[in-house]
Amino acid sequence: MKVGEERGFALLITLLIIVLLSVLILGFFYQARVYLLQADGRADLLRAYYLARSGINLKVKTIKEDGAENAYDGLDERWARKEEVSSKEGGFSVRVVDEESKFNINTLVRGNGGIDERAMERFRRLLNNLGLDEGLAQRIADLLKGQKETSYDIDDLSQLLDQNGIQPYQLEILRGFVTVNSSGLVNVNTAPKEVLMALSDDVSEGIAEAIMEYRRSNPFMKKTDLKGVHGLTDSVLITFSDIIDVKSSFFTIESEGEKEGIRKRITALVKREGNDVTILKWREE
Repeated sequence: MKVGEERGFALLITLLIIVLLSVLILGFFYQARVYLLQADGRADLLRAYYLARSGINLKVKTIKEDGAENAYDGLDERWARKEEVSSKEGGFSVRVVDEESKFNINTLVRGNGGIDERAMERFRRLLNNLGLDEGLAQRIADLLKGQKETSYDIDDLSQLLDQNGIQPYQLEILRGFVTVNSSGLVNVNTAPKEVLMALSDDVSEGIAEAIMEYRRSNPFMKKTDLKGVHGLTDSVLITFSDIIDVKSSFFTIESEGEKEGIRKRITALVKREGNDVTILKWREE
């Protein structure tokens, strides 16, 4: 091989080595950036998680303080307000749902396994108010009767989907109006119109709306305060006084933390007894 050819060949080898090193270096930096982004993502997810927890802690504190300060629980109080906090470090939004604003379907079956006919009547009225088949009441009661090992109760509404004939869209409608986590009483300060109308055949739409209008400026401090509602006579009140209260014990707190577009959601069911608040269920998404 001539000298010129040897030099050309050496130059070619050198160029190939440079290209190969460039590819390796670029690959290294690319992989390093991928790892860095993944690390940043995990860090942001962790921050979002703790921000969501901050929302839970805020509402637990608010519910606890409210129990010590007020003789009622109403939608005019701070615990019932949706709160949003944001800063350059991220933020969270949190809201509370009063579980005792809803009808507890576990009351359909008594502790001895028998059907509570009064509860069934109320639930059928609620289903009718929601535009759902009243036959769902019997199907749900049958499901509860099969839960003998748990005292004829279910602990999550999603269990209703195990019952033949209950569709997902029906469950989504029910979620806003029924619960399985409450004392069994309904708070007249927070219950929606559909639930109020279900309490008694004598509670018309007009009376339910009058209750809601009255409580906006005059929260009920005791059950007998309902006598101040126009059209609600003693004879009507006595038909549902057994199932109502003016305070609540069970609340669901829904909090979502966000950092750099990454979100973490936490849902907590809490129970307030006196000045103590206990977390009963915890779910992360």
